[in-house]
Amino acid sequence: MLGDFFFQGDNMIWLKYFRLKSLFGHSFIYFICLLLFSPLLLQIPFWYCLLFAVVNGLLHLGVDYYTGILRKKYWEKDETMYATIMGIDQVAHIACLVISFLMIVPDGFHYISPYYELLPY
Repeated sequence: MLGDFFFQGDNMIWLKYFRLKSLFGHSFIYFICLLLFSPLLLQIPFWYCLLFAVVNGLLHLGVDYYTGILRKKYWEKDETMYATIMGIDQVAHIACLVISFLMIVPDGFHYISPYYELLPY
């Protein structure tokens, strides 16, 4: 959330949809935030955090690129569709975070589920 909203500023919010340089800058900020905060929040080894940050920085770039195309298309034309695209954008970002975590971190489900111990083996 910090890298996607707090650290990007008002100009970057819009520029990332019109200039690739701004989109890359936004994704780099997102990557740095993940790299800095993942070891503290996830309590996993640094190398997993580094891979998690790289993968999600690239995925974030891709999601914002494609949803940006759609946002520009529907901006001031169809408010409902624009809001729907914003929602899809956020769901895609969260899905990327969760799925990549589960794929990168061995036994990653253990970290995100309070019911892990109840699963049958």
